[in-house]
Amino acid sequence: MENSLKKQVKNKVVELVEVIKTSELYQMYQMLSEKMENNTEIQSRIKQIKKWQKELVRKEASGNYQETKEYEEKIQELLNELQEYPLYLDFIEVQERLDTLFQKVRREITSCFDEETK
Repeated sequence: MENSLKKQVKNKVVELVEVIKTSELYQMYQMLSEKMENNTEIQSRIKQIKKWQKELVRKEASGNYQETKEYEEKIQELLNELQEYPLYLDFIEVQERLDTLFQKVRREITSCFDEETK
């Protein structure tokens, strides 16, 4: 019985995923994501940010707080540079909208479950 329920739930989730994947919002996200991946300038800055973030975590973990401000400033400088790319800004906006959609779906599932189990 439990296996059957799990299968039914999985099938419904697959249906929901398909609906989301065919949405204009998701299609826009996919297109912008691909453009972001192919933009070497943006990717270079993102890689550099990740590098500085790792270093920042290492410095904080070792208790070396004197250098953390320098790393935070370098990260912020690179983030500011990213803000100059319209593609990056568009991607972030669509990504946030998609995240909001996922949160709404999760809340709706919880709400429906709560209503049905009262």
